[in-house]
Amino acid sequence: MKLAETAHAVHRLSSLAPDRQEVVELRALEALLSARWEEAVTLAHEALASRPRLTAARIALVLALEQLGRCDEVRTALGDDEQTTAQIRTAVRNSGFPRPTRCTDW
Repeated sequence: MKLAETAHAVHRLSSLAPDRQEVVELRALEALLSARWEEAVTLAHEALASRPRLTAARIALVLALEQLGRCDEVRTALGDDEQTTAQIRTAVRNSGFPRPTRCTDW
C-alpha cells in the first residue's frame, strides 16, 4: 500500500472512530511516515495512555522523539526495562524506518 493510500485509509478510520485506541495508534504511525514529528509524539502518547505496552505506538513515539533530537525523552519512553528496549530496537531495525542518528545511545 502506498503512502497516499495509507493516509487515505487512516483518514477514513479517523472519521469513523477517531478515539479508538487502534485508530489513534495508526494515526501516530501515519504521522511518523509523513514526517509530522510533533503530531506523531502527541498521538503516540495518547495511544500509550490507554495501553502502555503498545509496541507500534512506542516505536512511533521513540522515532518521532529521535527525529526531534529529544534524546532524554527517548530514554524515558524506552523505560528501564532492558527487554522492552531490545524489543523496540529490533523492531526499529526491521521496520524500514531510518536508523536513529541523533540519539544513538539506546
